[in-house]
Amino acid sequence: MIASGGRTWNGLLEADFMAERLAVLGVPGRDLLRERCSFDTVQNARYCAAILARRPPLAVCVVTCHWHLPRALAAFRRAGVAAEGVPAYEPVRPSALRRAARAAREWGALRLAAAAS
Repeated sequence: MIASGGRTWNGLLEADFMAERLAVLGVPGRDLLRERCSFDTVQNARYCAAILARRPPLAVCVVTCHWHLPRALAAFRRAGVAAEGVPAYEPVRPSALRRAARAAREWGALRLAAAAS
């Protein structure tokens, strides 16, 4: 399992925070890798692809918010990773305006990425 993300939130790297939570949930440390350098989805996919090339898995699942999953999967596939998507649980349902803004941003980013490749 790869916990990934290089952004810092409240003094913690995303990858480190996720790894700590996964350990609390019972994921053994030997089965948990960290990717601490990515600052966006494309970098995340590229850096994880490099890690996976060194330790080929049986299968790859990308876990992220349901609204971000299509773009994340597209980025991983462009990086050469054949992955399935798993939507993460969201404890709070955002407002309709927030959902619409996210959908517009994700759709635009997906289209831009497709045009660039």
